Amino acid sequence: MNKIQAWFWSPIRHEENSAQTVFRVLGNLARWGVTALLLGILILGVLITIEYSSNKKRKKLREMVQIVKIEQSSECTKEFPVRVVVGNLSGKTVEAFDVEIEARREGRSTNLLSYTNGTLEWDIIMPPGEGYALCYKFPSILEKYDLEEIVWSGKIREYSIKFRDE
Repeated sequence: MNKIQAWFWSPIRHEENSAQTVFRVLGNLARWGVTALLLGILILGVLITIEYSSNKKRKKLREMVQIVKIEQSSECTKEFPVRVVVGNLSGKTVEAFDVEIEARREGRSTNLLSYTNGTLEWDIIMPPGEGYALCYKFPSILEKYDLEEIVWSGKIREYSIKFRDE
């Protein structure tokens, strides 16, 4: 205990001159500052570790909400010919997310859907382990191209996924 006390405050010595007293007081203040800095670094390290771990868990959960299939389907009507199937393999209920759909002609790399036309806001509540299929229409594609020559793909915007308990 004496070493800890000596670290934080050295005792007053009556035989000191004023320069020695000022130097001793500055040394005491420096030790307090170093201690505060080290404690701050330690606390910051713990907080960063907790946040990193939490983000890693959230990312893992979000990766478990997946697009299973995007296709032109006979199960859909002619007005809404494109079927998007999404599955929730996470252990949590999903309330909403955005899906980015891309449509390309076979052998081409240009996305035929604009950013806003290719974004679907999915707000169907999906319990854990379930999936849903919805049929969509994309007027800009239907007017210009034969659906047989379109290759569909898509991805879920991970940052947009909202779980029930978040």
